[in-house]
Amino acid sequence: MSYLLDANALIAIADAEHNRHPLALRWLGSLGKDQAATCPTVENALLRYLVRIGVKPQGAWDMMAAIKGNSRVGFVEEPHSMSLNSL
Repeated sequence: MSYLLDANALIAIADAEHNRHPLALRWLGSLGKDQAATCPTVENALLRYLVRIGVKPQGAWDMMAAIKGNSRVGFVEEPHSMSLNSL
């Protein structure tokens, strides 16, 4: 099974200062054969958050790459026809 992360969960995984960081890491580590997944919208939210808290853009990209390098984190494409009208 794959779980699509929302922005808050991805931020909690990435930000060691986030109050839910330990919980998010425990959850990610407990997935077993399951996988968490990101998508472009969620990844962009994390990048914006990291830059807003003072991480330099290259550092934000490096953090994203490290998260995506985790075998428990996959990636899903968003439908090309995705819009608010289709939700």
